[in-house]
Amino acid sequence: MYLWGISNKKLQALTQEMHAIYGGMPRTEEERQESRRRVERTREQALRQARGYMKGGAVAAVIGGVITGVTYSLAEPGGTYILAYGALFGGILLFLIGLYLTSKVRTGDDATTSDASPEEPPAEGSEVDD
Repeated sequence: MYLWGISNKKLQALTQEMHAIYGGMPRTEEERQESRRRVERTREQALRQARGYMKGGAVAAVIGGVITGVTYSLAEPGGTYILAYGALFGGILLFLIGLYLTSKVRTGDDATTSDASPEEPPAEGSEVDD
């Protein structure tokens, strides 16, 4: 049988690989706490990386702006100056990427950041509230 083009054997292999990587669902309260600590460490690392993007982007944009401003002020009327558009636009883009990642990490746009533990499936014949 195939599910979206994946055979049962392939699906089982992927499931086993995921369990090997993620260690399955935490069963005890101790495992849940350790899982939350790992998620929090990962979140902190992602925030540091996003802030690094923002800082690097801001520095690049400021340097591009300074180079453009200085060469423009030193240019004769009608003369040439350097427009450091690579540093300006690249820096702004990097800053915006960092801003986006920061907001994504803070809002918890990831299933692994949820504190809710998985619920047991409803018993056979019981009603399910939607």
